[in-house]
Amino acid sequence: MIEFGRNANQLSHTFRHTYAAGLTQSDVEQEITKHLQLLQDRLMAGPYTGEVHVRGVHLEFRAFRFDDGNIHVGRITVR
Repeated sequence: MIEFGRNANQLSHTFRHTYAAGLTQSDVEQEITKHLQLLQDRLMAGPYTGEVHVRGVHLEFRAFRFDDGNIHVGRITVR
């Protein structure tokens, strides 16, 4: 399971930079989810830093994979 936040505050902090860049939450979630699903079986438990492009905007994100396989996506920044 890939999760982007458990409450409104976490979602706000996760997506605040992408909103400022004019990107929608759903577009960003879709691209990051696709990226992580491709790597999911190879990701070790612990932190991960990834990059995706959404509508021409280069994004960097931080994620953490738990021992149970769940992945929590945290901060997403515009590069």
